[in-house]
Amino acid sequence: MGIELNLNFRFPYFVRTSAEFWRHWHISLSTWLRDYLYIPLGGNRYGPARTKRNLALTMILGGLWHGAAWTYILWGTYQGALLMAFRSGAEWLVRRPQTWLEHPWVRALGVMVMFHLTCYGWLIFRAHSVSQIGTLTASLSGAYGYGSPRAAAYLMQLVFFAGPLLAIHAYEAWRDDLMVIFKLPAAVRYTICALLVYMTMLWGEFGGAEFIYFRF
Repeated sequence: MGIELNLNFRFPYFVRTSAEFWRHWHISLSTWLRDYLYIPLGGNRYGPARTKRNLALTMILGGLWHGAAWTYILWGTYQGALLMAFRSGAEWLVRRPQTWLEHPWVRALGVMVMFHLTCYGWLIFRAHSVSQIGTLTASLSGAYGYGSPRAAAYLMQLVFFAGPLLAIHAYEAWRDDLMVIFKLPAAVRYTICALLVYMTMLWGEFGGAEFIYFRF
């Protein structure tokens, strides 16, 4: 239709730092936060301390953009704290370079750590109240914690449903190409597409749920 849209998500769950995450997740929003909040606050022009303060303020205001609720403020504070922590680590690495950090296994571990930090941020974001954040956090090591029977049952379903999608997404990230599936041989391409259509027809959600950003 002649309308060009900016790429808005680019493998955000395959990054190792909070700064990388915000360069890959909801790029239109993070770019707006950078251009209209972070840079006007001073950006990184006035030393490490002011830079970290600006990062924190930007993310807290970004949380408020989603709604005037303590959960969103806490989510913004959490994201700001991650940015400041990773910024401090980057400053330390500049002074003391560590070549072992580029080892493939270390990089993979970094991706896993960042993925779990991000998911906990979504727990804060999803909660309806501050007290529910505590309840959900406690459940991570309780009835639904790792290794529990309930968690195992849900995990098997998750692996069955999300496993194929994760494999495809990992391949896209490895090739750094969101359209790489459409460049595969026809037999492989059609098999993948048929599998996805089949899974959607069997377990898709067709209730016409409201677009999530209408809430904000």
